[in-house]
Parts: sequence; C-alpha cells; structure tokens
Amino acid sequence: MIQQVNLFHPIFRKQQKKFSAKAMLQAGVAVLAGIGLMYALTWWRLDVLRRQAREVDQQQAAAASRITDIGRDFPVRQATPALAARLLRLQQRVAASKRAYRILQHEHFGSTGGYSGYLIAFARQDVPGLWLTGLHIAGTGRHMTLEGRSMLPDLVPRYLQRLSTEKILAGTDFAVFRITRPQRPSGKGALEPYVDFIIKTAGTGSGAGVGHD
Repeated sequence: MIQQVNLFHPIFRKQQKKFSAKAMLQAGVAVLAGIGLMYALTWWRLDVLRRQAREVDQQQAAAASRITDIGRDFPVRQATPALAARLLRLQQRVAASKRAYRILQHEHFGSTGGYSGYLIAFARQDVPGLWLTGLHIAGTGRHMTLEGRSMLPDLVPRYLQRLSTEKILAGTDFAVFRITRPQRPSGKGALEPYVDFIIKTAGTGSGAGVGHD
C-alpha cells in the first residue's frame, strides 16, 4: 500500500519564534547591568591602587625627612690637615712596627723573646753583699755588660756561677772580667770598703740595647 505525505502541510513547516518587546527590554537591562557592575569593580580597584600609591608617597616623604634630620644631627666631619697628618704618622708607626717585627722573626737574630727573661734572671739571682749598678744588653742578648759593686771580691765569681744556672744565660761566654777597688773621694790613698766589677761578653762594644744604672 502506498501513502503520500504532503510535506508542505502547515504542521510540517518550521515555526519562526519572534521576540517580544518585553523580552528585548529585559535583555538590554541585563546587559547594561553587567556593564555597570564591571565599571563599578574597575573603579573600586583603581581607588584601592590610588590609596596604596598615596601611602607609598607618604612613606617616602617620611623616610626623606628622617634622612634630612639625621644629616642635620650628625653632620659629616671634614678631615682637618692636622688630623690627616696625625693619621699618617700613626700609619707610619704601625708600618715601622710591622717591619721591626718581621726583622726580629728572621733566623739570624736568634732568640726573639725580648729582654724580660734576662731581667728576671738577674733579679732572681740575688747575692747578699753584691749589687748591680749597670746592665747593658745589645741585640738579642748576645752582647751584654754587667757593672756592679761587691763588699767582698769573692762574691763576684760566686754570682757568675749562680747566673750560669739560669736557662736563658746558659752558654753565655763572658770574655772580660775586671775587679777594681776605687779610692775614696777624699783622696790621700784611702780606698773604699767595696770593689767595683765589670763583666762583658765577647765582642761587646760601647752600644747598648737596654741599660740600667
């Protein structure tokens, strides 16, 4: 059986929907409301950025004011010629001290412990009736001269023997040994009740590094 269908029948035609004026008005209002909301959000963000920028400007102004106050309260002092000259002298003294220290550290100077050890050794070996009137040490202790007085001549060799027990004086060779009895200032051949002595190491000259009289 064959049945014909008429596609042009009104029920098979595509129906076109038409927007009413009310729907279009509602759509326009919605669009305008969205635009207004976006504008309000943008304006709010710009206002926040403006406030932050003002706060940064205020902080910079406060910092600049503090720097100005500090510069006024603590001005930079210009170096005066006298102060510069004094600084130069101090620097030269420091440099000279460093050079002297390097020289003393050189091997050919032997002991670099200073003279305090010698002075302690002489002070420790005290002999009653004998005293030193002069002590001269040159260089690092290789050259020394001892001058003194003794109530008895025999005390001088005893004193030297006691000095030889000091570690710092071990091996010291005293090449000059002289004892004299001085005359009294009144003259007439009268002699003092004590003797003067002088003891020197080999090669000791007139120069002295440390002296005591």
